[in-house]
Amino acid sequence: LDPDDALGRALVRQSETTLLRSPIAALALVVLTIRWASNTLNNIVERRSGLAWVSTALARQSLKNTDDAPTQPLSNNVRARIARFDPADVSTDAETALLAEAFEDWKHERRRGMVAVTGQRGSGKSRLIRRVPEIVGTADDSLPIHQVRLDRDIFNPADALAWLVTALAGRSESVEDSDTAITLLDRLPPTVFVIDDLHRCFLRAVGGYRGLREILTTMHAVSDRHFWICSFHGDNWAYLEGIGGAVNLGVFRSRVAMQPLAPSTLRDWLEAHTRKAGIEPTYDDLAAEGWIGSDPDRARERARNAYFRLLAEATRGNPRVALETWSQSLRKGDQEGQAAVVLFDQPDSEILAQGGKHALFVLAALVVHDGLEVRDLVRVLNLPEATCRSACRRLEGLGVLVSDSADQHYDIHLSWAPAVHRHLRRKHLLHRE
Repeated sequence: LDPDDALGRALVRQSETTLLRSPIAALALVVLTIRWASNTLNNIVERRSGLAWVSTALARQSLKNTDDAPTQPLSNNVRARIARFDPADVSTDAETALLAEAFEDWKHERRRGMVAVTGQRGSGKSRLIRRVPEIVGTADDSLPIHQVRLDRDIFNPADALAWLVTALAGRSESVEDSDTAITLLDRLPPTVFVIDDLHRCFLRAVGGYRGLREILTTMHAVSDRHFWICSFHGDNWAYLEGIGGAVNLGVFRSRVAMQPLAPSTLRDWLEAHTRKAGIEPTYDDLAAEGWIGSDPDRARERARNAYFRLLAEATRGNPRVALETWSQSLRKGDQEGQAAVVLFDQPDSEILAQGGKHALFVLAALVVHDGLEVRDLVRVLNLPEATCRSACRRLEGLGVLVSDSADQHYDIHLSWAPAVHRHLRRKHLLHRE
């Protein structure tokens, strides 16, 4: 029995009156049954992604209405310290172990040396890639590592192959087809090649798959000699998996998916991160009135756990989005060095309707490709350029999109990404990642 459970202690305490023992025992049985059913329901909900809305509803029931919560924000200096993201704070040990296992298996077999790393923007793909040297090792007989990033969209197959060979061979080569690229790469010494953002050679349009197909064919042909680590945007990978044979993803030995942070992981990280900035978070303003006899400490703990369940759901466990949302949830506390945690505001997906009748199709294309230029949106959606540009500008005005300095390349604002993703999933415009 939990020592802080006042109701439980009262029910199990032996009554001095014989006549009351049976009713109290029956009441205790009812309370235990309700608690068992509640815990069982919570466990089922947490294991089923399709029931996330139930978990969200249950979590909200554990929180007090925050209409009278503190409103005075933290100072800009303190908030900036808390909002500063340090990639080293978020562990990628589990994903690193999977990548190391795939590399060791390939070293023994020397076949199909290709691994895909997938995840959302801000989920940790780059942090994992930076750990490749510790996976490969530093011994004299270790394979050299060559890392490149596809920093622009290349959809033409000949251009994609030319980029690959030039980036890896270190010199410009004339590449007519994949056979020529295979011959050139086969001459290089065995190497671990890391290709970041490989999804940028794919376009969801007629003829838009050929660039990625040619590159994967070339890599696979020399994957007994070289080991390839290729990173993909998570929604791009999900789309390619969903359409079957358009692109052969079976060439990859395995896929390492960056996992979203669980509520408990978010809680431990964000609280420790905030304390490093000299601020202690408090949850008194979220703690709701509990059952008769409930302890205030238990009420605060329930509110704390409920808050982080909501945060994990709202941000899809993305550490960068979660840190930004957390920093906006903090208000000036009652005492110096404290911050009161209040419930955060979420982007309202109903605003998306103001983007016009083509807005959802534009957003779906941008989510799948992790951003596109307007001219490529035209190919994907088969709409006039003026229509695509107008929808993008409307959504940018609503704060949903961000653009480059030339107003040509558009992407989902990181803080809006989880809300947009959920809305498109409800409209069946995205594949499940």
